[in-house]
Amino acid sequence: MSRSESLLVLSASDVQRAASTISTRDFLTVAAHAYVRLSTRTGFALPPRPSIYTQNHLTLFMPAHTQELGTSVKIVSVLRAQTSSGGLPASTIVLDESTRAIKAVVNARDLTALRTAAGAIIILISVVLYHNYVYALFDLKAPCWLLTYLDPINRKRWSHSGQENR
Repeated sequence: MSRSESLLVLSASDVQRAASTISTRDFLTVAAHAYVRLSTRTGFALPPRPSIYTQNHLTLFMPAHTQELGTSVKIVSVLRAQTSSGGLPASTIVLDESTRAIKAVVNARDLTALRTAAGAIIILISVVLYHNYVYALFDLKAPCWLLTYLDPINRKRWSHSGQENR
């Protein structure tokens, strides 16, 4: 198997080790970029999530595509009777854009928890800034303001309209 055909597998401990090297600021910056992109509906595809119901669990398939990162599918299995609080089993499959082959399989349990936490922090900042939960959920000013604070190198790229200024 050639190097271009190799499959990268990242276990939970691999993901934890990698995540521990990323600063909170950098993680929030990436999350804020993602929320602005989702809110403006630009540069990504997020099709409906098919699911499979069985007697014991529900499996969700969450495909996504971004211009910069390519295509991936997160698979999450939810037990009908939740017996543990260790998070949901999840894996993300990353596709190679040129060969269309699977490039990586990533244990996504901790990544999902980190992304959820970052989203909660962004919403909390929005609520604090705008003193209105509903407004904060649907307005782009808070994530854009957060980007100007978190991403000083690209500060001039973001306006309060949520659009990138280039």
